[in-house]
Amino acid sequence: MERTTMLPGQRCLGGFLALALAIALVIALPEAGSGQAAAPTRFFRGNSGLVDNFVNQLAEWQGAVAVGTQNGLTLIHPDRMESWKRGENGLPDASVRAVAAAGGRLWAGTHGHGLARLDGGRWQVFTQAGAGLPDDFVNALAPLGNRLFVGTREGLCTFDGLLCETIRLPGAAAGPVTCLAADAATVVAGTPAGAFRVTVDRQVTPVALGLSPEPAVDALALDAGMLFAAGEFGLVGLRPDGSRQAWGRDRFPSTRFAALLPIEAGVLCATARGLVLARSDGGVEQVSLGGDLSSPVAVTGLARTGGPLWVGTAGAGVIRLALPAVGTAAGPAVGALPTPPLTPAGGSPLTDVVVFPPPGMAATPGRTGDPRTGGPSPAPPDRSEKPRPYWTQGRVKPPKPKNVRFFQDILPVMVRECQACHTTGTGKGFPLNDPQMVIGYFKKAGFSRFAIDCEEAGGMFGKVDPKTFQLIQVWVKEGCRE
Repeated sequence: MERTTMLPGQRCLGGFLALALAIALVIALPEAGSGQAAAPTRFFRGNSGLVDNFVNQLAEWQGAVAVGTQNGLTLIHPDRMESWKRGENGLPDASVRAVAAAGGRLWAGTHGHGLARLDGGRWQVFTQAGAGLPDDFVNALAPLGNRLFVGTREGLCTFDGLLCETIRLPGAAAGPVTCLAADAATVVAGTPAGAFRVTVDRQVTPVALGLSPEPAVDALALDAGMLFAAGEFGLVGLRPDGSRQAWGRDRFPSTRFAALLPIEAGVLCATARGLVLARSDGGVEQVSLGGDLSSPVAVTGLARTGGPLWVGTAGAGVIRLALPAVGTAAGPAVGALPTPPLTPAGGSPLTDVVVFPPPGMAATPGRTGDPRTGGPSPAPPDRSEKPRPYWTQGRVKPPKPKNVRFFQDILPVMVRECQACHTTGTGKGFPLNDPQMVIGYFKKAGFSRFAIDCEEAGGMFGKVDPKTFQLIQVWVKEGCRE
């Protein structure tokens, strides 16, 4: 074998190169370590899914989608999920009914525990007692300037993190605020007595929707100066010049609206019977959510982050539709009406759909690959065993409640989750403010009528937490004990 001999100069050069390489590695390692430390590390419950599948509202915040649910809040980032259960890290132990981004912060409105703001991974809470909110039951949030408008069961206020100022709505509108919409100059509040425009200096003006009497408004949207309002009357669009466009109630599969989102083709409407597009040319069509959702589900929230459309549902989680990125939404125009399709050529429903399920459940399959990233689609659902309810963690069924009593177990839940609508004088439906009346009703009517009202065609479909449903069922079965 030939042996290579290294000269003294070469040995010195080799030693110098080895030393330089060692120094370079020492310098490079801390940089790699710091890069790893800076990477996102805050994952809740193993980054395995939503807090639950019953979504109340969606909002875009810093490139993520904030999902307010019955059991907490989830942030869907492009690369991870971040969740807070009720009562976790300061988040109030209540249903999150409204979410909004204001002043660079994320805000959550709850039913029964006021308002919460995300500060450094923890939540700071503002209530009626501590901050002067009109009520701790928050229905809607909307930012305007450096203030957050807060719609509650008992009225409207503005809040800047320190000072809460009540805004008096006239006459019959002095009750609950059901929805809010904002642009750069105004906020519009929807109430059971119509809609009202509020300026930055808190001047209130009624909005004439062209209906008599002024109807209850359930959902609002503002876009390029155009106002959209929806309710039992259907959908109305008011242009800045005062002209209006109406889509009658008979055009929709349901007139229970939860959210509106203007796009170039018209207005996307979240209804109790699925996602509906009210087209700019006056037509109305159902939008397929794809996946394995063969029957319409109640759609409760809408948000858009660039191209994708995010759809929140009552029971089926959050669905992402890969709609084409066609610029800034302009809503129906007075002149020519461009109508880019929501389906590919040939009329086939969109198939690029991703469902983000709760922990322990698999995602709904989409295409064979993601056309934007080239990555694989989510794994198909696990069919090896019967799926558990959405609130089950790790497919372990929680113990069934027993020895349920009204004042100890049922009443706190009703105050927290039900009395926003079921209160004499401020809402609609059966009043729950008289405990003896409630006990007497269930003793006489039993559980079946309540269960029917919670089914898909009922007035409370998607509004009752399954845990609450089971608790009331056990209470009635045990004899409605006080």
